[in-house]
Amino acid sequence: MFSPIQFVFIAAIVLYLLDSIWEVGSIFSPNKFSKRLADYFLLTGLSVHCAFLIIISLQSGTLPISTLFESSTFYLSLIVLLSVIFKFLYRMQSLTPFVMPIVTGFSIAAVTLVKNDLTLAADLQSFWLYAT
Repeated sequence: MFSPIQFVFIAAIVLYLLDSIWEVGSIFSPNKFSKRLADYFLLTGLSVHCAFLIIISLQSGTLPISTLFESSTFYLSLIVLLSVIFKFLYRMQSLTPFVMPIVTGFSIAAVTLVKNDLTLAADLQSFWLYAT
C-alpha cells in the first residue's frame, strides 16, 4: 500500500502528531507536558520532513512541486518552517499549538492522496518541467 519512501513521511507525521499533543497539552496542563520535548518533536519532524523532500526530489529528478502529493508536502514543510521561525526567532509561543494540528491533519490527507507510485505521469515528463 505504501512505498518505502512514504514511511519517512509517515515518521514525520507521527512526530508532528506528538508535537501537536504536547503543544496543546502544554496549554492546558503545563506541568505534565514539557515545552522542550515539544520543541524536539517539532524540529525532528521538520528535519525528517526535509529529508523526505530531498529523497523525493532526487528520485524524481525534479523539484518536489510537480505532483499533488509532492506540492502539498512541500507547502506543508514551508508552513512548519515558518512556524519554527516565528516560534524561535520572534518568540511567538502561542502559534504552534494552533498550526501543528492543522499541519498534522493536512499531512494525513496528503498521504491518502498518493497512489502506489510516486513517479510523474508520462505527459508531465517533458523539458518545460525541468526548465522551471
